[in-house]
Amino acid sequence: MNTAKKWIAAFSAGLFALSACPLLTSVQAADVDREQVLLDTYQQWKKTYVTEDTYISSGKPQYYVSYEENRYAGDGVSVPVTVSEAHGYGMLITVCMADYDAQAKDTFDGMYRYYRAHLSDIGENLMSWQQCDNGSALIDGATDGAMQGGDADSATDGDLDIAYSLLLADQRWGSSEETPYRETALAMIQDIMDYEVNQEDWLLQLGDWVHECDQSDSYYSATRSSDFILQYFPVFEAITGDERWGKLYDGTCAVIESITAEQSTGLLPDFIVKNAAGKFVPAPENFLEDVTDGTYAYNSCRTPWRLGMDLLSTLPKRVQMIP
Repeated sequence: MNTAKKWIAAFSAGLFALSACPLLTSVQAADVDREQVLLDTYQQWKKTYVTEDTYISSGKPQYYVSYEENRYAGDGVSVPVTVSEAHGYGMLITVCMADYDAQAKDTFDGMYRYYRAHLSDIGENLMSWQQCDNGSALIDGATDGAMQGGDADSATDGDLDIAYSLLLADQRWGSSEETPYRETALAMIQDIMDYEVNQEDWLLQLGDWVHECDQSDSYYSATRSSDFILQYFPVFEAITGDERWGKLYDGTCAVIESITAEQSTGLLPDFIVKNAAGKFVPAPENFLEDVTDGTYAYNSCRTPWRLGMDLLSTLPKRVQMIP
């Protein structure tokens, strides 16, 4: 994903961070100005980015979060329109704004249907990471402007956010036969553990496609710091009883501490790899996306938010531990 698209994704993340999520301090009723800014920003975000898949001519609507204004131009070249990362942000934002938006459930359910219509070919409950417009459908697995879909695989952060949003939706609205939020969340959580977790080093992998890599492949042991959504892991462990989520939490914290101990900023690079000595270090240039892969850049600019959310969610427990 290019830099402009990443900043759009970061904007969505920032909005969610300011929203009325149960794990955040809610906007005080007396703080009218702040609340109005939140509402205005949400409505502008929704108007600009929440988009209906108009190629779906029957059944209930499907909605996705558009990450650029380009549309298919009729030139035989498909155009990327969204990714699971943006979709996860959209589902989180929408359920968290339910107190303010009477249409939130309808929008969320449209996003749920879109996610279910675009699944990975590997982890069957995970979301295909990108969809492209070919003038007649939104297709998965298209590369370099291809007009036909190809192999579809996932991206870990999008799957984590979607799974967590489904748990929030179940808490907020309850599940039904048509929208089995909790059942789907549990299936996603299981697939994330099975297909997106390195269970030797206990780190998140880049997507379910890494599950098919040899363990000697540099991608197998690599991780993306903006995927370190630590606050979810204890929730997933509690709801499933799977203690491996605790191992993932501890393994992730160990790598964070190792990386930050060797520099003064406390910031993490976009991508982290395991070197020949078995140590986790910043990735080399162009490891996966850009020359900035080994620096604090347009992926890891979200990492402080992700880690900060974990601190907020565990702060009462941490305070109790202070002697």
